[in-house]
Amino acid sequence: MMRGRAIIVFGLPGSGKRTQVANLCVAVEERGQTCQVIEVGRCLRAITATQHSSFVAESLAEVMSEGRLVPEIFPLYVLAKEVIETPLADVVIMDGFGRRLPELKMVLRLFGMVKYQIDAVLLDISTDEARKRLFDRGREDDVPEAITQRICAYQGSTKVSLRYLRRNTEQVSFYKIDGVGTVDEVHQRLIDCLIKNKTPY
Repeated sequence: MMRGRAIIVFGLPGSGKRTQVANLCVAVEERGQTCQVIEVGRCLRAITATQHSSFVAESLAEVMSEGRLVPEIFPLYVLAKEVIETPLADVVIMDGFGRRLPELKMVLRLFGMVKYQIDAVLLDISTDEARKRLFDRGREDDVPEAITQRICAYQGSTKVSLRYLRRNTEQVSFYKIDGVGTVDEVHQRLIDCLIKNKTPY
């Protein structure tokens, strides 16, 4: 008997993960379930903002501003802290976890231990589309060098995790969603797969 559901969302920088995760959480709550969103990037930026005088926080901020992946201990720390300090909701949606295989395996072990059904979703867009969206977004750290670094870092590490998820069908349901379209169109594709259990796109 599964106690809840964990959804891990993957996608290139600029694929719209944060927006879609927020909308998906609203859809879950509208169906009478509690929902918890754990977003690595937001949590790490909060650490660097509140502990900016710390050497570790300064180093972390530098790594993030350059578009490099942070050491695996930080995403796992964020997840452990959230899980220990906050009772798990019916549905837990994670953004930014499992990009490296050892990290992903730890996430799967954790939610397997607490008997949560695990789904993984890839919001699929091209690198050209990702670059365009990031340039248009205009966030402070969205400079060409950092964008290129983030895309390369994501592709270099995450493809191994995605391959593992596709093969690990006994523990994980994997969905590849077309991430190109309006916010509402992509949201509907997620709802079709994750809530209405239709065939993945």
